Amino acid sequence: MEDQTQTFPSPVVVAKRHSRAGGSKTVVPLLSTKEAAHILGIPDGTLRQWRCLGVGPTYIKLGDGKKSIVRYAVQDVEQYIHERKHVPSVRANTRRMHERF
Repeated sequence: MEDQTQTFPSPVVVAKRHSRAGGSKTVVPLLSTKEAAHILGIPDGTLRQWRCLGVGPTYIKLGDGKKSIVRYAVQDVEQYIHERKHVPSVRANTRRMHERF
């Protein structure tokens, strides 16, 4: 059986920022739409649709016009996932437990 794992190249590094504290630089890794969609476990077309609807993770548009490159900062995708974390309620867990028995 072949390994079905999909690999992506290392995130593209496009931006460097100077820190106010000491002038050191911070590298900002960016993901393509396909890479971000893979991390989120959704088709890349869904991520494009979310952009049009104004939902989904924050994105960066490099350039002007319809053909501009869109990238996602790794930290923005991680934050989007973290903000959607839900903890099951006690009542819901108790109800499910009783339904099993």
